Amino acid sequence: MVQAVDATSFVTASEASYQAKKTATLLKTLNVNALIMGEVGVGKKSLAIFILPDAPILDASNFDELLTSIESCDEIIITNIDNSPNIKRLIDTINESSIRVIATSKSFFTND
Repeated sequence: MVQAVDATSFVTASEASYQAKKTATLLKTLNVNALIMGEVGVGKKSLAIFILPDAPILDASNFDELLTSIESCDEIIITNIDNSPNIKRLIDTINESSIRVIATSKSFFTND
């Protein structure tokens, strides 16, 4: 028999997950951009969807499609932002628009 899993209970199973969900709940109410970093499989995209449930999801490696979407959307989820072929141009485009962005990254990176 297949049993439904309560995602809320799953997300808050550990203290770290509880804190992540608590922060994500706060982010839902604020009009700020955010970067979610972590290893593969920890639920970055799920957390981003929790924050912006109606936003389109695009991988940063689809650069041209991503730039077009930024110009035509109010909010967007960008996965694997660390794989963007031109992170400076992407960040400049985000800053010039009035779009809300939740991005995910597998690794820590800096952008001067």
